[in-house]
Amino acid sequence: MANESTTTLWAAQNSLSVIVRARLLEYAQRSTVIGNLFTVDDTASVRGLVHGVSRWPDLSGSITDITEGTDLANVAVTATTVQITPATVGMLAEIHDLLGSSTPFAGLDPFIRQMGSAVAEELDDDIAGLFTALNGAVQVGTTTVDLALSDFIDGIVIVQTNQAPAPYFSVLHPRQVGDLANHVGGFTTATHATAIAGIGGGNSAGTQTAGLLDTVGAQTMGFTGSVAGVPVYSSPRVISAGGDRQGCIASSDAITVARKWSIRPEQDRNIAGPATLLAVTSAYGVAETADQFGVPVETDA
Repeated sequence: MANESTTTLWAAQNSLSVIVRARLLEYAQRSTVIGNLFTVDDTASVRGLVHGVSRWPDLSGSITDITEGTDLANVAVTATTVQITPATVGMLAEIHDLLGSSTPFAGLDPFIRQMGSAVAEELDDDIAGLFTALNGAVQVGTTTVDLALSDFIDGIVIVQTNQAPAPYFSVLHPRQVGDLANHVGGFTTATHATAIAGIGGGNSAGTQTAGLLDTVGAQTMGFTGSVAGVPVYSSPRVISAGGDRQGCIASSDAITVARKWSIRPEQDRNIAGPATLLAVTSAYGVAETADQFGVPVETDA
């Protein structure tokens, strides 16, 4: 045996390390839905940890009539700042050589998937936790009651009334998406068809909801169709609040992510193990930066 040499498949210098990295990034990308929808400020090259997001005042009420020979009055413009402090999240696992040499890579793939997905989903969890504060914590929908089309339309009206910049989107729990699909599928009367046609730009109720009904259940998360012209995204990371689910309808400016780095998979050898250390980290912070640009959607779980 003295003339034999072996190399673990998990060794950092081995080509498998490239495969592991690629798979981690792939699974992380698949797992995040919410983080891609809101505003992301890349702060990797910004000196200092705390990131300030400026919020400008609403000047719409400052317009005045102009009188001949009279100067306009000056309007004070004072911006406020929301401070976001990124932090690091992640996990570390030690893959011993005996395990790495005894288990085919396909057998360890679910383990890699969980590591990549868990770190990515933490961002979605943190963003979803802010939904309840949108619109001054005034929600649409009713606790212990399934989501209805009327609740969804009410939410659209609220963000429009608050003059949130378009386009809008919705993030709902799969249970809420299912309720909405079931509900809109039952609306065939002329009254409801006319109501949706007015919002959706002249299309019938059936046309507006067909995309949602066709794609519910076709995938585990992500874009599932549109209702009244508003894209609907499904994510199981939408939180449970007192036995209810709390999604949102919002504009991307409602919440901001300050990101130092997205997903960083790294490997290193522990020769004393002997084992390979596998770490996955992400560094970011999230904050509600314009709560009037979104509204919580709370319904029965």
